[in-house]
Amino acid sequence: MILARNARSPVTVSLEAPHRRVRRGERLDVTLTVRVEPGFRIESVDAPPSSAMATTIQLGLAEGLTPGEMSAPEDSMDPLGGGRVRAYVGTIAIRVPLTVEAGCLPGPAPLAARVLFQATGEQGLLAPDQVEVHAELDVGES
Repeated sequence: MILARNARSPVTVSLEAPHRRVRRGERLDVTLTVRVEPGFRIESVDAPPSSAMATTIQLGLAEGLTPGEMSAPEDSMDPLGGGRVRAYVGTIAIRVPLTVEAGCLPGPAPLAARVLFQATGEQGLLAPDQVEVHAELDVGES
């Protein structure tokens, strides 16, 4: 279920969860899907320093939502020059495990994700940019 989607050329970000309604004590995986338009790439989250900045993901979670370790995909082939690069092309999915703590208040629990990136395309390196998505989970009783 897509909770939120936002785009900032050449990157579109979606926040997805298996369901919107959660219970205290529940653990679920939300997925941050990043789509990079054809002909562009963004550096991976673990890219070494280069002319482009590494992609950074920042989470904003309601009190009582605790994130686990994000799992991002490995690097991809460079669409601009061949070879392996520490970059993302096409569509990538970043899994974010969340735990709804027992003390989380019932009701709406906002969550947000900000993806900071610097795209490279055929015309060269673009300015640093970001895409934010905002959504809510509905926390019910245990």
